[in-house]
Amino acid sequence: LLRFLRARQGDVERAAAMLRANLAWRQSVPGGGPASDLLREDCSPTADAALLQRYYPHGYHGVDRCGRPVYIERIGLVDMENLLQHTTETRLLRYFAASYENLMQVKLPACTRAAGHPVFQTVAILDASGLSLKIASKLNRRMFSEITSLSSNNFPETLYRVYITNAPWSFAAVWKVAKASLDEATQRKIQVLGGDYIEAVSELIPPASLPQFLGGDCKCPGGCLKGNNGLGPWLEGGRPFHRDS
Repeated sequence: LLRFLRARQGDVERAAAMLRANLAWRQSVPGGGPASDLLREDCSPTADAALLQRYYPHGYHGVDRCGRPVYIERIGLVDMENLLQHTTETRLLRYFAASYENLMQVKLPACTRAAGHPVFQTVAILDASGLSLKIASKLNRRMFSEITSLSSNNFPETLYRVYITNAPWSFAAVWKVAKASLDEATQRKIQVLGGDYIEAVSELIPPASLPQFLGGDCKCPGGCLKGNNGLGPWLEGGRPFHRDS
């Protein structure tokens, strides 16, 4: 309930309306059925995990210095057109709904236990390397808007900070489009950085939680971005991440 109050700046009526809408959404998530089904089934949008990462490279990877999960997405390499040749928009939205549900039910509790204090937010890196203006296509705008709305409407106030790294000059056009779907509080959490981002990012995220392609120390076998299965406290037997390293 507190997350919904924060998302609506303490306005009880607006927060209650948001919560009612969320409860209704949870009874019928994208693809049908209640949200409780999301963690009981395989919600992968493609049969081939490598295919998903080829066209939409992303994943949780380690924790920041306060124990928050780190989410990384290589937005400059996203190829929504080709991805949707292998899945549907509904299956993709269901996948992200399942990812957010996994975050709330699995990752954040595991990070809380590992950190020894409450962890209820994430830190995200959106890497814009390779970005072209095609990311502002009608299809990309619609899908990014739907994914963002799914998160902000149903899993509010789970974001602590967003770093947009390697942002080229052309990103201004993309950012203008993206900001339209974000409230002011969320916009204040976003830091747009160029290629000289290591110092800013390292204030929160240690080298152990940064893949080498972002200037960190980690080079996971098979790649660091593995969707919901990246290394962290939420994986039994996964190697520990040291917040102060």
